[in-house]
Amino acid sequence: MLPKLAQEIRRDHGRAVADLSPQALRDEVARSHDHAAYALKITYLPTLVAWIKADVAWARGLRSNPTADLWIRRSTTPSLTAADLLAPLGR
Repeated sequence: MLPKLAQEIRRDHGRAVADLSPQALRDEVARSHDHAAYALKITYLPTLVAWIKADVAWARGLRSNPTADLWIRRSTTPSLTAADLLAPLGR
């Protein structure tokens, strides 16, 4: 799944990830996935994919935002909280 997601990000957000080699993009997607799935416990697949796309492409470094991180970690419904966070960003 992750290599295909990296390809999709390259296709849809090419300008935002132009500085990343194909391998660097795949690595970044894997790191983002691991953080979202294991640290933040985002389990709803559409939200997980949206989070990875945001973190890697159009809101780069989202996983490093301490406010977002704490908000999701403290939530009893992390997938819904992540979706709420992403919704106003408009992507």
